[in-house]
Amino acid sequence: MTTPRLILLGVMTLIFILWAALLFRTMFQIRRRAAERTGRSFVGPGATLSEWRRLAKSAEDRRTRQWLLGTTLALLIWIISQALMAG
Repeated sequence: MTTPRLILLGVMTLIFILWAALLFRTMFQIRRRAAERTGRSFVGPGATLSEWRRLAKSAEDRRTRQWLLGTTLALLIWIISQALMAG
């Protein structure tokens, strides 16, 4: 593997790690909020969906949404560009 390819692979790895960390943090935050709102340790799908809706609309979660969208789009663009360049 050439040096430029290794550098590109390293960049892709960093983007993926950032995306995964943001997604897991967001999922745990949603579960915690749903548990606090319902008073139950194990929340159902209704409470969870309600918190996803809150995440999608609330002003306080805007930065989280922007980071998740940005890293998701970066991954998508990267994967599509690599597929087009390979074939």
